[in-house]
Amino acid sequence: MLKRLILQLLIIVIWVVSESIVQRLSGPRHHIQAHRLWMMAALLMIFTFWNVGLYWFCYVLIVWMITGIGLALYLFWADHQIIYHQYWPLFWRVSLWIGALAYLMSFFSHQLPQV
Repeated sequence: MLKRLILQLLIIVIWVVSESIVQRLSGPRHHIQAHRLWMMAALLMIFTFWNVGLYWFCYVLIVWMITGIGLALYLFWADHQIIYHQYWPLFWRVSLWIGALAYLMSFFSHQLPQV
């Protein structure tokens, strides 16, 4: 468990450093920020799955899906339309928070019942 945790944290640090290097070399672009959000959210979700297994990861997916539907309904309710360039950055930003929270909670997955 400790080796896996160290490996995951090392991968995250390498990922963040390499993304910041790419960001500095390519200049300020808004679409690069959006790419970083979804790639980091996906990486955290993969690590969460790796830590907790399929059964408990399904609960993370349920929260993630309900949040995505809720964001779409909120944007529709607020503006009476869903504009993708407004929805996707917000969705991936919230997904990153959900992924980070789920990943941090997965550190304690050894206390969950084995299913």
